[in-house]
Amino acid sequence: MAKPSLDVFSAVCLIQMMSFIKYFLATLLLLFSLSANAQDASVSVGLIDDSNVGFTPNSSEVVSASLLRVAGEKAFSKRLSPFSQIRVSGSLELSDYNNYPLDHINIGLRAAYNRKLGLGFKAPRMSIALAGESRNYDVNLRDVFVSTVSLGLSKPISERIDLALTLSAERHRANEDQPTPEELRSTLVGNAYDLDFVVAQISSITHLDSNWSMPISLSLIDGDLISISSPNRAILARASAVNDYSEIRPDTVAYRSDGRANMVSVGLNRSLTEHTALNFLYSYQSGRAGVESKYSRDLFSLEYTINW
Repeated sequence: MAKPSLDVFSAVCLIQMMSFIKYFLATLLLLFSLSANAQDASVSVGLIDDSNVGFTPNSSEVVSASLLRVAGEKAFSKRLSPFSQIRVSGSLELSDYNNYPLDHINIGLRAAYNRKLGLGFKAPRMSIALAGESRNYDVNLRDVFVSTVSLGLSKPISERIDLALTLSAERHRANEDQPTPEELRSTLVGNAYDLDFVVAQISSITHLDSNWSMPISLSLIDGDLISISSPNRAILARASAVNDYSEIRPDTVAYRSDGRANMVSVGLNRSLTEHTALNFLYSYQSGRAGVESKYSRDLFSLEYTINW
C-alpha cells in the first residue's frame, strides 16, 4: 500500500491545527461568558484611504481606494491572581470598498494570558496570545483563515509614556473551496494568498494630557509578501504562487514571494467623553518582494469609537 506523501501529510496536519484553534478559542469564549468577572466591549466606525491597495511596485498600475469600516469587539477577562489574568475576546469587522469587489467580513477570536512581572507602577508586563480570524471576501479566492501567535512585553516609562515590544508569527491559509472558472480565469501556480510571515513591532503611547494621546509604532515584517503587477517572466521566475487579479485591474496578477517590509504609524487620539473617542492614524508602508519589486503605500484613517 502506498504511503501518503509529505505534502498530503502536511496539509492534513495544517487542517487539524486550524480546526483545533477554532474550537479551542470558541470553547474558551463560552466558558468565560459564563464565569468571567470582568467584561468590556467596543464599537467603532471609520473611514480609511489606501493609496496602494495591491502593494503594486509599478506606479502606473497603482490602484487607490477608500473604504468604510465598522467593527465591534466583546471581551471577557478572569483574574487568576493579583498579578495575572486571562482575557478572551470575539470580534466582528465589516469593510466596504468603493468601486472594487474587496468588501469583506472578518470574524475573530483571541485568547491572551497577561501577567505583571513585579510590584509597583513601572513593573513590566507580559502577554502571550493565540488568535484566529476568518476573512470572507466578495471574491472567494481571497477567503482565508488567519492564525496568529504572539508574545508581548510592555512597561510604563513614566506616568505619561508606555512602551511595548511585540513579536508575532502569522499564517494565512485559503479556504478549501476551489473558485469557479468565472471567479478565477487562471491559476498559474498555487494560491498567492497562502502566506507565512513574522512581525516584530515596537510601539509607544504618550498621554499628552487627560484628553489627548499619541500612539507611535514601527513594524518589521519578514516572510511571504503579496504584490500586484502585470505578468512577466521576471515575476513568474521569483514567485512561489500566482493568481489572477483582473477583478481590480485588467491583465494583472497577484503573486507571492519572499520579502521584507516595514511600516511606521503615527496617530492622535482625542477622548470626547468617558466612553467615546476620535482617533486619527497615518501609516507608511514600504516593502520589497523578491529582488526588484519594491512598493510603498500610505494609509489614512479616521475612526469614532464607543467603549463600555
